[in-house]
Amino acid sequence: MPTIATGGVRFATAAERPLFDVLTCIQARTTLANAGRRLGPNAERYLKPPADIAALFRDVPDAVARTCELAIACSTRWRISAIVPGLPGPARRDPMSFLRKLVEVGARERYRPYHDRARAQIARELDLIEKLALAGYFLIVWDIVNFCRQHDILVQGRGSAANSAVCYSLGITAVDPVGMDLLFERFLSEERGEWPDIDLDLPSGDRRERVIQHVYAKYGRLGAAMTAM
Repeated sequence: MPTIATGGVRFATAAERPLFDVLTCIQARTTLANAGRRLGPNAERYLKPPADIAALFRDVPDAVARTCELAIACSTRWRISAIVPGLPGPARRDPMSFLRKLVEVGARERYRPYHDRARAQIARELDLIEKLALAGYFLIVWDIVNFCRQHDILVQGRGSAANSAVCYSLGITAVDPVGMDLLFERFLSEERGEWPDIDLDLPSGDRRERVIQHVYAKYGRLGAAMTAM
């Protein structure tokens, strides 16, 4: 296998080494005095600039170049529009068409009457969602919200998702962004090149755990993950 060059980075700057040592001790359930060889001998495992890396690995310049190639390869933007396991057959076969039908039904329920401003805004949002191939993402969030409603579990979408008329029509959020003149681009923009962020608030305890287990059961333990900051 080809070699690459890396500094084994653990912190952004050398000044952050003490904080990293504390976090290491927390993970190991020990103290700084007793951590011993669990702690690094110096503060060199920081993110070094390209010139420093080139100097450190001057005897293997090809390894440095391959590191850059690997970094570029790892920066791929994942798309999930075609990955909708556990959803109804029509959603798997044509996620965008299924999403449009759900939104149409929901919009007529939310907007009474379903006026021209709402129609135009929803059409604009759906066109962008289709262009960015994000239908599967919205369907997965809709499925989680739908599960909560069916089992009488309080759920509420929040944050910039409230700026989307599509999210409002799907029942993910409770605020009418058209009536409130909210800016959709704060939630999703082609120019920004980022995935939309839909946050769902759930109650603590057993009901929250039930939703988590539903996600694992429906999408598989290789298709779902829990993260913490």
